[in-house]
Amino acid sequence: MSKIAEALAKAKERTGNTTAPFLPGQIPTETTRAKAKQDTLRKAAHHERKWLILLSITALLAAALFWTNRDTATAKPLRTTPGPAPIKSPEPEPSAPAALALPPRNGAAPAFPTPEPRTDTYRTVNELVISAVLPGEKPRIMHQGRIINAGEDITAELIFAGIQDGQIVFNDRRGAIYLRRY
Repeated sequence: MSKIAEALAKAKERTGNTTAPFLPGQIPTETTRAKAKQDTLRKAAHHERKWLILLSITALLAAALFWTNRDTATAKPLRTTPGPAPIKSPEPEPSAPAALALPPRNGAAPAFPTPEPRTDTYRTVNELVISAVLPGEKPRIMHQGRIINAGEDITAELIFAGIQDGQIVFNDRRGAIYLRRY
């Protein structure tokens, strides 16, 4: 007796069926058709649930992204009662921002005197998360997913002035120069 015949004989002893379910010789019955239909419907429902969950997660992520990137300047304040009075800085703020200043090259004298940089602003410059630096004719940096061109504000007090000698140059509203390597 061949090995296939032996295997079929063992299968018949165990299950009472001599045909394998994947062979084309098996004739489907009403029970197998109903079971196959139930399996198909169950798989379809499972597939729909997966898509519903995926779309829900995508919608939540989109809402979170929209919420974090909204313009806070036009957003209404949450608190309507007056808070403590803001602390005034000892130096008067100029009415218009000073011209962008880059440090002089090769030890040359600066074209105009610039104010001394502040240590707290230097700390702010060093804490900026800059993910890309694009030097060139029109220097740009990427900060918090936003591309900033030379001359644009990064924060309320910092302006991106440009890129020079492997350093990113920032100015504050007074015209002080802040350097950061990249």
